[in-house]
Amino acid sequence: MRVEVRLFANFREAAGSGSLELKVDGSRVEDVLVGLFDLHPELGERVTESGELRRSVRVLVNGELAGPGSPVDEGDEVALLPPVSGGIHLEFKTWLSNESGEYVLGEGGAAILRAVDGEGSVSGAARKLDMSNRYALERILLMERRAGRKLVERKRGGRGGGGSSLTAAGRKLLGAYESALEEMSSACDDVGSGI
Repeated sequence: MRVEVRLFANFREAAGSGSLELKVDGSRVEDVLVGLFDLHPELGERVTESGELRRSVRVLVNGELAGPGSPVDEGDEVALLPPVSGGIHLEFKTWLSNESGEYVLGEGGAAILRAVDGEGSVSGAARKLDMSNRYALERILLMERRAGRKLVERKRGGRGGGGSSLTAAGRKLLGAYESALEEMSSACDDVGSGI
């Protein structure tokens, strides 16, 4: 699939162009970013931190605020906007907790769920995130225990092959986290623009 990528300010300078057509293997914003960073590795350093999209970077799909897991279709416009608040911006950390106040899902857990969804297995997610299978599975089991519901459906390997996918509850939890993150980011940008 092909998408139009628009880059602004120092992102445009790093890529040497404000607009480019990109062939993408996948259907999410994160797939567009992978293709873009393969073409322009220097952008990866400016847009991501520790493998995650920097909170101060805005991604728009057809003019609408989007996150790494947001869908992208053939011919869509994906725009990357750098921070523009004069170098000072408000930072925050967001997580979801259960009724007992136990941490259920934050940045690391969300990355694992996104990777399971994208890779189709816990082992593939672990490889993508450069962590052990055991650690990824333990984190998933902890999230499930604290959430009180199954978040990842796992099938053992063997002749027919294994695999993993997010359950409806897993998708709902990840969606709630990403929505909260986007709203908090927007609110922080509003505050930060006045600094």
